[in-house]
Amino acid sequence: MNLLLYGNPILRKRARALRRADKSTSALLDEMMQVMQEAPGVGLAAPQVGRPVRVVAVMVDDIDYRLINPKIVRRAGRVEGTEGCLSLPTLYGTVERPECVTVRALTEKMKPVTIRGEGFLARVLAHEIDHLDGKLFIDRADEETLHWIVPDDDEENGYRGVPATLAEATERFEHLRKGTLAGDDVAHRLAHADMPGPRGL
Repeated sequence: MNLLLYGNPILRKRARALRRADKSTSALLDEMMQVMQEAPGVGLAAPQVGRPVRVVAVMVDDIDYRLINPKIVRRAGRVEGTEGCLSLPTLYGTVERPECVTVRALTEKMKPVTIRGEGFLARVLAHEIDHLDGKLFIDRADEETLHWIVPDDDEENGYRGVPATLAEATERFEHLRKGTLAGDDVAHRLAHADMPGPRGL
């Protein structure tokens, strides 16, 4: 199971709802959790691994959420925060999201569940549910805040930000996806960097 990079058309398609769940659904969620944690990240939507179905895996504060057909039914407040995405590795930007959300979904056993998320959990849930509708964080981000995270041993946290534009990111991820970037290109180095940067959503 591989992560799809920005530019893959599956990421822009509206995912279909699941009418039933079986062992393959549980296996999908298990694999998604593994891919997400290894990335590392805190959330992953099925379209990001090439499965255009409405399934998300989230882990926040050591609690995992495995949700089928999730839907935000209530939003409250607005707050800005920095976001990244496992499908756009090392690209970050400021996004305004609800401060609180109420999500209705189904469990792996197709039992109804309601989740009330605040703060970071609300942000992660909103980000992943956006993926199910073919939306990415860059669609909501203030473009002036977009930046790459670059490894830098001189910085206390081990990395620094480098300004980016949406056009630049689009071009570089397309080359990266096709394997045509030079090894010294910033997007190539960033996508393959092992560094203590922020975790992707």
